[in-house]
Amino acid sequence: MKFIALIFFVFSSIASAKSNETQQWTQLRHTQEGPNEPEVFQREYIVTSSELHSAVQTYGVYTCVALVIYDPQTKQGLLAHLDSGVDLNSLRFLARDFDLKRMKISILGGQPTDSFNLHQKIKNKIQELGGHVQLSLFNRAGSDMSLRLNLETGEVSFYAERLPSTPPDMALAKIQRLKYESRLYRHPESIGGGDLIDPITLPIESGFPLPY
Repeated sequence: MKFIALIFFVFSSIASAKSNETQQWTQLRHTQEGPNEPEVFQREYIVTSSELHSAVQTYGVYTCVALVIYDPQTKQGLLAHLDSGVDLNSLRFLARDFDLKRMKISILGGQPTDSFNLHQKIKNKIQELGGHVQLSLFNRAGSDMSLRLNLETGEVSFYAERLPSTPPDMALAKIQRLKYESRLYRHPESIGGGDLIDPITLPIESGFPLPY
C-alpha cells in the first residue's frame, strides 16, 4: 500500500506541476509591439520607466533567459537578456538599484533540458539578493520567446517581432561585441544612460556566429 501511495503521490506531483505551468503560460497574452520600443539584445539590460518608454522588448529568447523586474509604485522596470556567458555576480547591482523584496520579478526562457540550467541559476541569484520570483517559465521544447514589458502596467507579454527599432549597423555592432567581452551591457536608452556603441569603430566581421 505504501508503494502504491508513493506512486500516486509522484504522479499527482507531476500532474500538478504541468497544470501550474499551463496556468502560467495562459497568464501571458500576445500583444502588438509599438514603434520605437527599445530592443534589448543578448547580454544586455535596460532600466527605464513609463515616463520614458511605454514598453521595452527582447526577442529570440531560446537557451538564453529573460529577467524582468518591475516596480508598480514608480512604474520603473528592468529587462535583461542573459546568456550562459554572463557572470551572474554582475547582477549584484540589482540589490542596490531596486528594493527587490517588493518588486514583481519574472524569469522566462531557457530550455528545461539545458544541462547548464541557466534559468535556475538566475533564480537562485535573485533569491540570494533578497528577491522573490513570482513567475518562472521555461520555453516549451524547441521553441523560443519574444517578450515585451509594458512599463505602465507591468504586464509581460509575448509578441511577434515586426518593427525592429535598432538600426542595422547598431544591431550588428551589438552582436559583434559578444565576441570580445562577457560582461553585461547597459542599454544606451536606460535611465542615466548606458554603454555607447560606435558602429564605425567597432569591427564587424561577416560569418560571426551568434551564441544562443
